[in-house]
Amino acid sequence: MSTPLTECRCLGAGWCDRHQVRKTAHWVQLCRNRPSYFRMWEEGTGPGQTVSGHARLSPSAPERVAVAVICHNYGRFLEEALESILTQTRRADEILVVDDASTDDSAEVARRYDDRGVRYVRVDVRNVHQARRAGFENTAADAICFLDADDKLGSDYLAQGLSQFVDPSVAVVYSDVELFGNATGRSFYRDFDAGALHQDNFIHAGSLVRREALEATRPFDIEINPLQVQGDWFLWRRVLQGNWTARKQAGTYFYRQHQSNWMHEMRRVDSPKRYFDYAGLAHEIVTRFVPLSGRSGQWPQLSKFLSRQSWPHRQTRLVLVDTSRDNAFHATVRKWLSQSDYFDVRHLIHPVDDPGLADADRRDSEIRRRVVRAMWRIYGLLPQVAETEYVWVLEDDVLPPDDVCERLLRGFDSRTASVAAPYQSRYHDVYLVWDQHGVEAVAPRNGIEVVGGNGFGCVILRRSAISGHVFSRYKDAEDFDIAFYRRLGSSELVAKVDWSCLAQHGAEPPPGRVRQIVHFGQAIMRHAVDGFQKVDDETYQARLAACTRCASCDGVNWICREKSCGCRIKIKAGWRSESCPLGHSGPAHTNSCSRRGLASGSRRSTRKGVASSPGSASPDAASEAT
Repeated sequence: MSTPLTECRCLGAGWCDRHQVRKTAHWVQLCRNRPSYFRMWEEGTGPGQTVSGHARLSPSAPERVAVAVICHNYGRFLEEALESILTQTRRADEILVVDDASTDDSAEVARRYDDRGVRYVRVDVRNVHQARRAGFENTAADAICFLDADDKLGSDYLAQGLSQFVDPSVAVVYSDVELFGNATGRSFYRDFDAGALHQDNFIHAGSLVRREALEATRPFDIEINPLQVQGDWFLWRRVLQGNWTARKQAGTYFYRQHQSNWMHEMRRVDSPKRYFDYAGLAHEIVTRFVPLSGRSGQWPQLSKFLSRQSWPHRQTRLVLVDTSRDNAFHATVRKWLSQSDYFDVRHLIHPVDDPGLADADRRDSEIRRRVVRAMWRIYGLLPQVAETEYVWVLEDDVLPPDDVCERLLRGFDSRTASVAAPYQSRYHDVYLVWDQHGVEAVAPRNGIEVVGGNGFGCVILRRSAISGHVFSRYKDAEDFDIAFYRRLGSSELVAKVDWSCLAQHGAEPPPGRVRQIVHFGQAIMRHAVDGFQKVDDETYQARLAACTRCASCDGVNWICREKSCGCRIKIKAGWRSESCPLGHSGPAHTNSCSRRGLASGSRRSTRKGVASSPGSASPDAASEAT
């Protein structure tokens, strides 16, 4: 192909991104070899670029655009906003003022523009999210811009914005923001990245959005409180689900700074805002990834937990990864699914090794090798099925508190990759939680803590943290969870655990009803012989506190799971005659529920309790949670 005389880079007939026009082969030659034609296309006046006074855009671009001006007592600003719309280089096809219960002169200002094509509708919702819904429902254009009445648009905002709808997947077009009013300056926003948008917002409220994307994702069906939830961030995260995407345009949105902004209203209600509320995480759909190894004895407890756990089932995508190779177990799981009220479920049959491997002795080097590779295969599915930003992994022998999902989500902020519920190792007196040097916790701690990593038994992860991640070894770390967190350590994201969410790991169910009655009767006799003596309130509370840190404690029903007991903890905790049936502590039954790790003292322990240099991996790796 000959060297062009102009800066044209067209390679052949078709759509030209530079000039936003579909060129024939003849037009390509003119653009390449005739500077006068090239200049016309550069200026937007070339062949095919103008139709009825509007620039010809990509075939997938919206043909009509509406601007819905959202107003609540902003009559003093409304005229400036409307003038910025009416003086656009690409005139809006619809202009609508949505007056949300204003008590000032907003209606009078809007009525002065009747003869210039501005329509007016009044609502009484006192909610900017629902006022935008009214703007959506009272317009019909292919694209819509929700302009706050105290802001304004740059003169080429609509023209530049429409030019970025270059293919049908572009749902939102946003821009940089220029501040005016009480503060000045310019906010430069990044190019679109779906994962980054879930961490923090960089798409302003006045962006252009494709109507069919709003119709498909239905963000206005969800009721939010805009004084708690950052409404535009919630709106764009909701719209940009699935394969919808966003692009940045060259035009400018002007954002007025003043004391009655919605942002100032939010700060007055609750400052500082908590991320869970600000991001509207209570409305998130969570993918729950549950590997099932075929443990029939654990399934009744797990299935009951899945049924009663408190995160809304309609906001859950339940993925059960069944590796059991057991047709009877498959049938049991399918029967439960048919009777459950989860609306979105998947039961994946995914054989990774021989049946029973999960409970084989991992101190055997060959067993351990097979378990490690089985875990790679199981968790290799995770990035494929994670269709939501938050992914809750729950392994089949770990039982956390019923409200653990919300509690873990409340631990997130913009820099958090994962929040986990800690649980104790089945093989050592440590918790599967380690610091940046690989040293494991030997006793439970308090609150939410930034850690070096944790087991995957009960953890919520960001999809953006696992997207593109390969679950395999990393340097000298074979275990998938150790490798994951070592890779994460090179990013700006952090891992956390919430020590208030202690989970049971591999605990057996309490003894049967008859045995519980016998044991409790024996305890009553001991209590009577002791003269019905009780402990003081301080001792009683200390015993209950110890119970909450125990693997043998059913913290929901307050029952001891030990086969030699099974009694109601809150009753026997107050009896002086009772002592731990496991011999872990002195008098009082509930001290029987002290963690086995507490009995061993406060010794330092590396991963799985094997002394090693920082960063080394021990023989009994994190895959024990399978």
